[in-house]
Amino acid sequence: MQSSVGLKAYMANSSTAQAATLQPFVEINWLHNSHPYAISMDDGQVEQDGSKNIAEFKLGVNGQISPNAGVWLNATSQLGSNDYRNYGVKVGFKYSF
Repeated sequence: MQSSVGLKAYMANSSTAQAATLQPFVEINWLHNSHPYAISMDDGQVEQDGSKNIAEFKLGVNGQISPNAGVWLNATSQLGSNDYRNYGVKVGFKYSF
């Protein structure tokens, strides 16, 4: 089981006159895994060190390009003990009808 706690700060556009809005954000989270990631093969087990407690940093932007369509982009960095590192980029599009 993974639990997390964090803070997110973003800039909101107070003007409703614009059809398209962009909302940049920064986020910091603490992730806790109750058990390490592991795989068992025959009589052995391999565990991923440093993944029990992870500091996560995100920087990104959410955009509403129309009343029905939205986009997002964010970059993520995760840091843990024993030189655990994980980096990622996500891009997405959502259309509601």
